[in-house]
Amino acid sequence: MKKVAGIITAIIIAGLIATHGFALVRIQTLTSRHGYEFAETYRQIEMLESVESLSVLELSEHRARIYHSGVAIIHGEERFVAFISDFEMIDEQWETVWRDQVRGRTGSADHFMWRHWWLYDDSVGAVVAGGILVAFLLISMWVIVVIVDRKRKNL
Repeated sequence: MKKVAGIITAIIIAGLIATHGFALVRIQTLTSRHGYEFAETYRQIEMLESVESLSVLELSEHRARIYHSGVAIIHGEERFVAFISDFEMIDEQWETVWRDQVRGRTGSADHFMWRHWWLYDDSVGAVVAGGILVAFLLISMWVIVVIVDRKRKNL
């Protein structure tokens, strides 16, 4: 019985890792294929002096959602800041149509670790929801196995 529980637990953990991994792989693939198109778009964000990280979160023919992080000079000191920006293709160039600064508890993005799947991507949200559903089904199957096993032992 412990072996079955261990296998089911391993499957659940693998499913959750795969769900998260899918989102990361998807974003890394978009970034490696199309990141160069957005290399200079950080200049449209007034605060950024330089960009340290850029991730393409979503991309279609005419719209894109990009994560920029880099260094800004705020009140005379260098600070790490991060932005999520939406771009539209206007006259064959990517133009910012919306942006929001990512803020940590201290009011900046210092030491902020981006979790790609948790925000700003509906398709990845659907994958996470699917992963949760699969986990629920696996747990339900495990409960059924436990109940059946106990009934067999009682007979």
